[in-house]
Amino acid sequence: MIETNKQQIEKLKKEGSIMRMTVIILAIVMTSFLILGSIAAVNLTKKIAKMDTYCNDVFETLHNKMDTMQNFTEKLVEQINCRDSDSGVNYQVIGICDDGLINRIDYCTDNILTEYYCAAGNIRVSGTKQVCLSNDVDCATLGSRCLNGRCMPSDTK
Repeated sequence: MIETNKQQIEKLKKEGSIMRMTVIILAIVMTSFLILGSIAAVNLTKKIAKMDTYCNDVFETLHNKMDTMQNFTEKLVEQINCRDSDSGVNYQVIGICDDGLINRIDYCTDNILTEYYCAAGNIRVSGTKQVCLSNDVDCATLGSRCLNGRCMPSDTK
């Protein structure tokens, strides 16, 4: 029985050593994971910082391009200068309204005259630039008939 106790004590010592070794190995493994996790976290942080810088660069580039487009548009609009050959609303003279974008000619549809004219303030793009607007008038209300883009006296051929 004494020998059995000695054997059990030796066995416990061995098991204790194995247990201690297991704990030490587990501690080493966990420390390794922590170190690797820290390295991975640092790498991830660096990658996120690079992506943030890239996104900021892209945003700044797009913002600059939008500013350039807005400046271009404003300069283009500044060049628009509306002209009406019949000096505005004039139902008796055919006219051409040119706002720098499209020429619009006064015209008749049956007895209705579509009269184009320049108008400041109605459509404002930049400053006081003008564009062509139109007004429809029934020439009969003026005692006239619509002919060739103007209201003419009814007895005119």
